[in-house]
Amino acid sequence: MAYLQLQLLAVTHLISHTSVAGPPTDERIAAPFHPRDSKCKEHLSKPAQHISELDMLFPIASTLLVASSFFGAAVAHNIQLAAHGKECFHEQLHKDDKMTVTFQVGDREFGGAGNLDIDFYIQNPANGYEAHERAVSNGDHSFTAQHDGKYLYCFSNEHWSGSTKDVSFNVHGIVYVPEAEAPSDPLEAEVRQLSELLAQVKDEQSYIVLRERTHRNTAESTNGRVKWWSIFQMGVLVGEGIFQVWWLKRFFEVGKSGSERRGVLSR
Repeated sequence: MAYLQLQLLAVTHLISHTSVAGPPTDERIAAPFHPRDSKCKEHLSKPAQHISELDMLFPIASTLLVASSFFGAAVAHNIQLAAHGKECFHEQLHKDDKMTVTFQVGDREFGGAGNLDIDFYIQNPANGYEAHERAVSNGDHSFTAQHDGKYLYCFSNEHWSGSTKDVSFNVHGIVYVPEAEAPSDPLEAEVRQLSELLAQVKDEQSYIVLRERTHRNTAESTNGRVKWWSIFQMGVLVGEGIFQVWWLKRFFEVGKSGSERRGVLSR
């Protein structure tokens, strides 16, 4: 029993001293729709110092458990951006923290290929802009915080088409840690590096899935338009053929009637 308690304590301690993503604060501006799973939203948090000796007892089990928890937390966030609406989120950063926001706009409607442009901006605590783009369907923006405070990032559909758009985005952060506070345990450093690689793989997978759906919708829309254009052309050809048959038939009937009249008059 004491052995199981010691093992559980070691695993719990390693997890508690590893930076795991948590939910960001969500601000709503003229958009009542809430994300499907707010627990999946990532948050930048400072790592605590590693001071326990129990981690050396079960390094393999602890590493696998922490790596799997990182993999589960690295989930892309999906929101539905309402027509003429805006969705905003914010992160509480400290000076020299690094933050990256990547996003891709798609269309959930099968066969849809409408306008996917939105506006995106990142606003710092001084009300300046770290990034500000208009009419974009994807983006990748990184910056280093110059001041402590709240950094706001927004997706806006206010100036574009009146359709709902699907936005998939990811937030990554590198927290600045002074050299005196940097972890000295190589196992913890490897776990953090592994978690970062897993997060990148997961984000790339989510990006590829969304791009595939967008391209599939574009292809289905093009196929639908080609189909209806072909049907229209066939209708025009059939109508033209019927009209030509009717016109030739009427022409010969009129010619026959004229010949009969001339024969009667000659008698």
